[in-house]
Amino acid sequence: MIRADVLNAHDAEILGLKAGDPTLISENRAMLKSGVIFDYSIDIHNYKNTKFLKLSNFT
Repeated sequence: MIRADVLNAHDAEILGLKAGDPTLISENRAMLKSGVIFDYSIDIHNYKNTKFLKLSNFT
């Protein structure tokens, strides 16, 4: 899931931005076939330096 939000003071300081600046947050879960989550991450992106590339394969 990718969502837009604003930075809190802690995350803004780490990214070298200001609290309240826009950000994109990506939340990722990887699951086994059984439904057990084995990887979970939340990534907070600096809006000035982030680009996403979506690849699709229609064969």
